Amino acid sequence: ERLFQLASEKGYTVFLSGGRKRDSKGQEIKDDYDMAADVANIVMSKYPNLRIIGATSKFSREEYDDINTLKYIHSCMNMHNVSTIDIMLVAYNPIEQEKWINRNSKNIPVTLSVGIGRTFDYITSAMQPPSEVYVNMHLAWLYTFIKQPWRVRRIVKTFPIFPLKVYLKSIK
Repeated sequence: ERLFQLASEKGYTVFLSGGRKRDSKGQEIKDDYDMAADVANIVMSKYPNLRIIGATSKFSREEYDDINTLKYIHSCMNMHNVSTIDIMLVAYNPIEQEKWINRNSKNIPVTLSVGIGRTFDYITSAMQPPSEVYVNMHLAWLYTFIKQPWRVRRIVKTFPIFPLKVYLKSIK
């Protein structure tokens, strides 16, 4: 929210990519809904000066779709007559969004690319964000697990396996 406010105040250009509707088991719902476009409409209603030059959930995070995604991004840039995107927000799964950014950043003139995970879910109310109690106790992951139990493998990878690996590497 604060990033959208800053971008609006400073006149930064923003591009939104990713976001998918999921059912109660975590399976992607295949329909024409474009979550990124919905997010763009929601945040532009709050920040009328926000310069969103493109927003799409139509493309996959997979490498086979990179060319189509890049063509779309560049066409949006041309349509808005911009040579550089100031902020690109990528809402794919953690790790996958970072891989996508790493793979494609050299082909997009962008100042800042950020993987934002389920943020679009929160903005569109597809999922309610964790309460401040969970956030203050650093247990947002637990809230997510309660609401979306299919994420158990990802949560187990992230906590406790990742901190344990970091710790074990640090004592070597």
